[in-house]
Amino acid sequence: MPTPCRVDFNQPVSQVACGLYHTLILTQSKQIFGCGLNTNGQLGIPMDSVPDDKRFIPELQEAKFVTASGIVQISAGSNFTLALSQNGNLYSTGSGKYGIHGLGVSF
Repeated sequence: MPTPCRVDFNQPVSQVACGLYHTLILTQSKQIFGCGLNTNGQLGIPMDSVPDDKRFIPELQEAKFVTASGIVQISAGSNFTLALSQNGNLYSTGSGKYGIHGLGVSF
């Protein structure tokens, strides 16, 4: 049986969400951090800032897709991420395949 290990993160965490191959952390200060696979931009890290052969992000990095403050909740699907702001705005990043973002069908 695997032994759980403590994840060293120097900020208080309010929520964690997991996708198929990515993990997200929402801090109490409303920042989002992610690690894992970023092939569709699901970590919120701009695709043009990561070389094609480095789409796997092994250490937590701050997500950049949400510039608004006051993110209160995060959720992750297989290859996408959603973030809900304090004022009710919903932000999405990652694969929009099959219309999963609600913005029309994208293949």
